[in-house]
Amino acid sequence: MIVTTYITNRGDHIMKKLISILLISMCILGFTACGKNEANVVEENNGAEKANVAEEDNISKFESEVLDFSKVSYQVAESDKDTKLEEAIAKAVQDIYGMEIDSDMKYYYNKIDLNGDEAPETFVYVVGSILSGTGGDTAFIFAGQEDDYKLVSDIALVQNPIIISTDKTNGWNDLIMRVAGGGIEPFYAQLKFDGKKYPQNPSDQPEVEEDTVIEGTAIIADDRAKNSGLHLQ
Repeated sequence: MIVTTYITNRGDHIMKKLISILLISMCILGFTACGKNEANVVEENNGAEKANVAEEDNISKFESEVLDFSKVSYQVAESDKDTKLEEAIAKAVQDIYGMEIDSDMKYYYNKIDLNGDEAPETFVYVVGSILSGTGGDTAFIFAGQEDDYKLVSDIALVQNPIIISTDKTNGWNDLIMRVAGGGIEPFYAQLKFDGKKYPQNPSDQPEVEEDTVIEGTAIIADDRAKNSGLHLQ
């Protein structure tokens, strides 16, 4: 009887130790898993933060002591080449300047609805020897899509980014551009649609008044030192 009781007690003691070891092991594994999950979350968050920082580094933003750009959002250019758009650009260069496109020409573009018809226009910014100078580069605005691009406006002396203002004239968004170079005192010009097209020369347009809070989207907001654009072929 005494022996049996001893064995039973001994067995209970061993069982309790095994249970204790098992519980401790589960706790350790749980803490390890939690630690790994927390590490993964931190790593994912760091990755997202790095991506945001990288994107911010590639954006050229406006700075001014006389205008408020805090309500302007920024959009970089599209990264996909558009063969039909390139053909439309080449035709515009030929028709307007009587020249063929050069091998050094590059372009940036964004699709954005400028007249509220829910069909985006295409704003193209072209850089090249015959289309660029100290005052800026050349822009083309096309209506239509894919195989039906139609030239709406051509604008010289353009500097990126270009602000698509929330203000409208004749149903089209006003454009705001920085004007500088060629001995001109730098200022921001407001280009208004006249019913058929935008003005060709920003330097001839009214200056945005001081202390204006500008609202809109700055397109082609790329830092051109980090994005050289798409080759025209």
